[in-house]
Amino acid sequence: MPGMLSKLSENGKVLLAEKQGFYLATHGFPHEVAEELSALSAEIATIHERRSGLLINNMGLVSHAWAIVDAFGNSEVGFWPLFISNNRFVVAIYGIPHFNQPEFVSLVWALSIRYATQER
Repeated sequence: MPGMLSKLSENGKVLLAEKQGFYLATHGFPHEVAEELSALSAEIATIHERRSGLLINNMGLVSHAWAIVDAFGNSEVGFWPLFISNNRFVVAIYGIPHFNQPEFVSLVWALSIRYATQER
């Protein structure tokens, strides 16, 4: 999976975390940074849930993604949620994301096979 993640960023720094703040896979980040980004992604999700009334209802912002941006508004680190069944994962990407890659489809497919519930 780390090789798959590396293609999702211009500089190869990508992390996949689960909703409690533990990382499942990473590429390009040292272990300590990966742990901290994973914890941060869980905290951001909690803040988003608490403030979703304001963001969605009052401001019309329906995105669940968050980013740390530079002075020009360019994403330095983005936190992109993936919802599969009742599971929320976060892909944290340092730099410009490259979601238009076959590796992103493979990542979503792999997570779906592992975590999607089969409803009949």
